[in-house]
Amino acid sequence: MLWPEDRKRKALVVPEAGLDFTEHGLVPNGGGWFVLNAREARWRHGQGRPAICKFEGEPDFSQLEINLSVLGPGEAMAMYHWGPIRRTSSCSPARRC
Repeated sequence: MLWPEDRKRKALVVPEAGLDFTEHGLVPNGGGWFVLNAREARWRHGQGRPAICKFEGEPDFSQLEINLSVLGPGEAMAMYHWGPIRRTSSCSPARRC
């Protein structure tokens, strides 16, 4: 479909985001689309945790986030943090409040 005005046509184009080189890898800057090889992207490593590659910079994606996780031998995908259950109200379980 052709638009009669140029400004309407420009509104349909998503801009390309630039890529900044950091000491940890390439990071997209600004909004827009980008193509980034996972080997060149920024990775985060933690002892006993999977290596994570988040394909976003500043600002964060508002609708979609894509990341890669690489597990080493014996590493868990995630950890469940269990703790004691704390009551926040002053009501006892036998009494209805």
